[in-house]
Amino acid sequence: MSRWAAPLFALLFVAGCDERPHAPADTRPVQGAPLRSAKATPLPPEAAAIGDTDARLPGEANPEPPLAIAPVKPAPAPAPASADPVPAAGGDEYQEVDFELLAGFECASYASTERPPVPERILALSGRKVAVTGYMMPLSSESGGAKKFLIMRYQFGCCYAVTPKINEWIEVTMVKGVADYMPDTLDTVWGELEVKEELRDGAAISLYKLRATKSEFTEAR
Repeated sequence: MSRWAAPLFALLFVAGCDERPHAPADTRPVQGAPLRSAKATPLPPEAAAIGDTDARLPGEANPEPPLAIAPVKPAPAPAPASADPVPAAGGDEYQEVDFELLAGFECASYASTERPPVPERILALSGRKVAVTGYMMPLSSESGGAKKFLIMRYQFGCCYAVTPKINEWIEVTMVKGVADYMPDTLDTVWGELEVKEELRDGAAISLYKLRATKSEFTEAR
């Protein structure tokens, strides 16, 4: 036996004779504290942090169940719009009619030979008592006022060289008296509307006419 064999054999013998009991290996899963843990005492709202819960202490009553959320019902579908947006007025009542309606369709320009059809909803206004607001342009004067004039959608001279369409003005004739005139001021007229294309040499020159019984500046209404 070599000189190194004896000491090595002695060390192996001593190690094998260690009969001290060993603690059993811990087979439980290794994990930290729960992410959401119950607190021993309730926390005020301003002190709450991620992982805090409002769980009760052992022996306390169970927390109230969460509120049930009722299903959201779809909104009812809107009722279909009426085919005639301007209902007829009765008796001496006047319907408010604006140029958004009167000029709300493709129409011919003044003295144009191309004339798209006039919608039925516009033709249905003929013969009705209406009140229309626009800018006045006198055509004939009498006794210090305008006997005949145009009520226009836009101020006269503000069309930037674009010829206005014949559904953007109304030819007004006062039945009695005259209408006061003030430049660049909105005016409201009341009367019976006539919807009828007027032609000259095959070209459209007018669509709306009004026999007015009253004229008043809009600011004075």
